[in-house]
Amino acid sequence: MFDLGFWELLFVGVIALVVLGPERLPVAARTVGRWVGQARSYARSLSNELDREVHIKEIRQQVQSAETEIRSGFQSADQEVRALAAHDEKTTGTETVNAAVEAAPAVEDQTRDAAGDTSSEAESPADRR
Repeated sequence: MFDLGFWELLFVGVIALVVLGPERLPVAARTVGRWVGQARSYARSLSNELDREVHIKEIRQQVQSAETEIRSGFQSADQEVRALAAHDEKTTGTETVNAAVEAAPAVEDQTRDAAGDTSSEAESPADRR
C-alpha cells in the first residue's frame, strides 16, 4: 500500500520529535500504534469474513449440483420401476404393479431423508396416492 523505507520513517520521526517534543512523543507513538493495530485487526477480520462467504458459496454450489444429480437418479430409477411394473402388469397382473408403485415413493423418501432434504417439496407417501 504505502512504500515507506527506513529514511522516510526516520524523517517522519525527526519531524514528530521536533513538533511534539520528547515528553509527548511516546504517548503519540503509542496512540498511533494502537490505531494501526486496530486497523490491521479490522482488515484481517474483513478478509476472513470474505473468505468464509466465498467458501460458503462454493459449498452451496456443490450441494445444489449433488441434489440435481440425486434427483435425476431418482427420476431415472422411477422410470425404470414404472417400466418394469408395466411389464409385470402385462405378464402377471395388477398386484405386482401396485406393490412397485407403492414402494417407489418410500425408497425416494428414505434417500431424501438420508441426504438431509427437509424442504417443503418433500411429500409423504400418503400425499402421493
